This record gives sequence, C-alpha cells and structure tokens, in this order.
Amino acid sequence: MEHVGIRNAMSSRRGCISIRSNCSTKSCRGSAALTSNVDRAALAGNVLLPGHVTGLPRASVAVPLGLELIDRSWLDDLIGQLPQPLMAALDEGLRAVLAL
Repeated sequence: MEHVGIRNAMSSRRGCISIRSNCSTKSCRGSAALTSNVDRAALAGNVLLPGHVTGLPRASVAVPLGLELIDRSWLDDLIGQLPQPLMAALDEGLRAVLAL
C-alpha cells in the first residue's frame, strides 16, 4: 500500500491518512482515521504520529481499524507526510486489521 499523506477530509475538516492501493477505481481512496487521543496508541494496530515529525499541529494516532473507502473529492489539502518508519508501522496495523 502506498500512503499518499495526511489530508483534511472536507466533510468534517478532520485529518485522515489517505491510502492508495491497486484498487479497481481511481476515484476512491482508503482513509485511516486520526485521533488526538494519544492513549489510543497503546491499542494493537494503532500508530502514534508525533506532530513534529508529521507536520500535524499536535501528536495524533492513526487508527487502521477505522479504515474507510472515501471519494477523492472529499479530500482537501495535504497537511503532512509520514516518514518511512511510520508508514511501515501503519502498514503492519493495516495488515493486522485486514488479516493480510
């Protein structure tokens, strides 16, 4: 899976991880939810995203269990990037959630 970056989802103006894969439709993207509740980083599959590393205003947690398929038109500006180690950790979380 290729993580395109951290984006604002226009419907709620909340950040999400935009995930691109080899899906049959180019108009949709996978989206992993973000939460600012850093205590959730302790849950299996979740990934702590330090704000100073990702460009987010504060530390957040990616929640692969909240994976959704959303229309690309719902995505707004790119607001951050995941460095390779965090992408690898998120990949592991996604594999666990999707039983891959």
